[in-house]
Amino acid sequence: MANSRLVLRYIGHAVRPASLPFVPPEREDMENLPPGREFEIPPGGIVLGRYKSADVHVYSAYVKGMHVRLWPVEDGIAAEDLASTNGTAVNGAVFSGQPERRQVVLRVGDRLTLASTHDFEIVERAGRPDGANVPLVLP
Repeated sequence: MANSRLVLRYIGHAVRPASLPFVPPEREDMENLPPGREFEIPPGGIVLGRYKSADVHVYSAYVKGMHVRLWPVEDGIAAEDLASTNGTAVNGAVFSGQPERRQVVLRVGDRLTLASTHDFEIVERAGRPDGANVPLVLP
């Protein structure tokens, strides 16, 4: 797609594995991350995590304060797990835990799951006619 860009879209809560005890979603979580919300990935990247100082605040007891970093690369969006305790997965395959396996490249249609509890997907959006992307202002 000419003048296209990749964005991160929140899908919602993942199906929780039986190994994690049930913790109901907090009101703030549901208000902050409604399903379908999209996030631009600026050249400098963004961090997703539980801390309010994260670029994308994912309010969950299972998500690390600074859980995963994303930044654009030529062939997609690079993702680096920031030594999270409960892991990060792409399309169901965990890529965190081992230092040599903390980075992957995401492409259109890939699903990113944080701590087995929150799902995001990579989607393609049309850019502005002049080819410039409009940055999304994050809260």
